[in-house]
Amino acid sequence: MKRMMKKAICIILTVSMSISVLSACSGSQNKSTAGSGSDPVSSAGTDGDAFVHDSNLNLPGEVGEGKDPICKDKVSLTIGLPQQPNVEDFETNKMTVWLEEVGNYDLTFKIYPSEEYATQINLAATAGGKDLPDILLGGQGINDSLVASWGEAGTIIPLNDYYEHSAYYLKEAVQRTGTDFYPLITSADGNMYYVPYYNQSLVSEYSAKMWLYGPWIEKLNLDVPTTPEELRAVLRAFTQKDPNGNGKADEIGLISRNNNDLLWFAALMTPFQYLSSGDPQMWWNIDQGTVTAAYATEGFREGLKYLRSLFDEGLIDPLSFTNDLSQTQALLTQTDPIIGAYVYTSMSDIPASDARRSEYVGIAPLLSSDGTQYTPYNPSAPQPSGLITSNCENPEAAFRLLDYLVSEEMSIWTRWGEKGVDWLVPEENEISIFADLGYPAVLQSVLPWGTLQNSHWYQAGPYIRQYGIALGEVWNGDKSNTSYLISTIQGEYTDKHPEEIISKLIYTQEEQETVTPLLASMVTYVKEMIANFCTNNDGMDINDDAVWQQYLDQLDSIGLSQILECVQASYDRMYK
Repeated sequence: MKRMMKKAICIILTVSMSISVLSACSGSQNKSTAGSGSDPVSSAGTDGDAFVHDSNLNLPGEVGEGKDPICKDKVSLTIGLPQQPNVEDFETNKMTVWLEEVGNYDLTFKIYPSEEYATQINLAATAGGKDLPDILLGGQGINDSLVASWGEAGTIIPLNDYYEHSAYYLKEAVQRTGTDFYPLITSADGNMYYVPYYNQSLVSEYSAKMWLYGPWIEKLNLDVPTTPEELRAVLRAFTQKDPNGNGKADEIGLISRNNNDLLWFAALMTPFQYLSSGDPQMWWNIDQGTVTAAYATEGFREGLKYLRSLFDEGLIDPLSFTNDLSQTQALLTQTDPIIGAYVYTSMSDIPASDARRSEYVGIAPLLSSDGTQYTPYNPSAPQPSGLITSNCENPEAAFRLLDYLVSEEMSIWTRWGEKGVDWLVPEENEISIFADLGYPAVLQSVLPWGTLQNSHWYQAGPYIRQYGIALGEVWNGDKSNTSYLISTIQGEYTDKHPEEIISKLIYTQEEQETVTPLLASMVTYVKEMIANFCTNNDGMDINDDAVWQQYLDQLDSIGLSQILECVQASYDRMYK
């Protein structure tokens, strides 16, 4: 087997990892030319040539106050990135000043309009890339496929040899995260073209949580449901027994909102057919290394039959397919409570000032008929963030900057700011929000998030944080805090998923050209048919064998076999 992904929850590790640990985790990487800067000393050479470090750089190791700088003589680098409206000035930002000081860099920035960033960079790359800066940071639309095309065109350089010979904090990050994430940043041609951002987040990974209105459960003396049929009984009680006591039949059993996905549907379908998330693009089954489509199984059909019966009884509001945030909030915050069950990451759609936010209680994932308990699981995965262009005359110096950015120190700084000023080390008696799950307090935030500031880069560029960072924020005792409410039920969701999962898929350019249009059409059709099957729209009766076969035939007509061929090829490269 190639390097397999291994998930482990790391509560907290310090930046000060020993050199022996770092050398032990170096692993095996694919080798290729790492760059062609003008300084021959910093070139990795051609295949078979020995790697030679840039003579202007100190050897890889810890960076910081009292340590040797990365560069002996100052190195100037230009960084391109999308506009960040919450960063006052990248040139004078405290994080920039620190990087320049401890790295001996002179950093300048080329800011692009955020919405046009990927388009402008791609146009420049297509034109030869001569005007691109030394380093490009990730942004909206910068994905693995686009990055690979730039690498194949020679606009950006492969970083394999730098990963092997110049990385220090990237190797340490493998240990901190408990995950060999290198396969997930390796292009189909075997090259690693970027340093990633990678934020392990239990909350985001297990986002399909079900919440029931506690006062109604108590008033009606109901047991918390553990199976789909028990949930049906609870929803019937909600809609038939006037739990809000206003004498009106205005109660809604279950509702959610359309957040450009089908998260609520995935949660209710999973006892019948496991779905990894609310996005049909990733609804794959894996059985002993073979990938199939989850939306083409008998289990999927059985789940649709169950959901159809709930809709027929009026237990789920059909507006769940179309409601946006404002429409859903209007229902959640009516004077008389009318929503019995809600499926979403948290109850944060109810304002913190409304006591009902903390009155909804999370329940564990529903059991399947054979006792299996799964929940949609969308694992954290590294994404493109730090790329070095072929224009860079000091590529190893640029890589060492990117490597330092993924250190635990800088990965915290880019989100929370300067230690001791913008965030504080917790006192001994302080606990984290997720203390009950075994995560100690790591930091207490001071600088508000989402405001104009000049302390950090607002997560522009590479960073790597293990679970214990965000889960280690100090709890202020507020039981209406969204993260605290999630913590009360998170333990019932963690690790409730199949052993074989797909974190992400990286395609060859040919595969991408095949998959992109076909999968877009497939997702549109599957979403449309889910709504039709659940509501019996247009006579789409899920109980009718002929209608189901018609659906399967249309999947084939759209191109399911071609999609699966590409998905399987990518899966085999990355996970076998």
